Amino acid sequence: RSPMLLAALLCFTTLSSPIGRRLALTHTAALTVTTAYPRSAFGAVELSEEQQLIVEAWATVQRGFVDQQFGGTDWKATKAEYLKRKYKNTDEARAAVSEMLGLLGDRYTRYLPPGSYAALLAKYERPADNGGIGVTLRNLPGSKRLGPVEIVSVAEGGPAARAGLRVGDVFKAIDRRALPEGASADDVAGMILGRLAELLSVDVSRSDGSDASFMLQREVLKVGEAQARSAVTAGGGRVGVLTLRTFSAPIGGGGGGGSLESVQ
Repeated sequence: RSPMLLAALLCFTTLSSPIGRRLALTHTAALTVTTAYPRSAFGAVELSEEQQLIVEAWATVQRGFVDQQFGGTDWKATKAEYLKRKYKNTDEARAAVSEMLGLLGDRYTRYLPPGSYAALLAKYERPADNGGIGVTLRNLPGSKRLGPVEIVSVAEGGPAARAGLRVGDVFKAIDRRALPEGASADDVAGMILGRLAELLSVDVSRSDGSDASFMLQREVLKVGEAQARSAVTAGGGRVGVLTLRTFSAPIGGGGGGGSLESVQ
């Protein structure tokens, strides 16, 4: 049997998802698993496809995880434990991978199934004629499944801000399509990004219980722009407040420099 090709990603990244920014991931260490190990690497034992997924995720962490104590977890014993389990399908194996990564105690190490991985690539490797609306998203805390996707920040002057979208708005539908149950912030990001020439409709629920619909025109948003402002403290002093929505190379190259100078 030929090796199975997977699209699994173990990614050290932020929990929120910046939308509409072409981001150079200078702060991200991404470990991508693409090919299964040959059967000979495990002697005469033939692994199921589900077990191969477990092994590949485990091996990726084994090779690239910075903390070689693995958060105090016996990482080799962990592999044996998860290989002993019986998996009915790939979904069960993916859930097991997420559970296994949770043992590391690192909230920035996670497993992205193929759909979320594709959305991540679409967000950061978009064509030149694609754009976004200028929002940052996150999943609200849920019990076992991912909670609804809400807006945590709106870029000043962007399409979302001009249309009237607010922090705290929860997405219900995009382009008249209801969000699938358990959709992640990355999934919604992939749905929002698209061609500049095409209008985007979004339906949201608001914190006051009302619903609202918006029609937006996507734009190419600036990369890694730093925003700066001055503020007065309780004691009457003044401080400079610097907001970095993303970490990327252009910030170091002077992105937002004029704003910084105005605060000094």
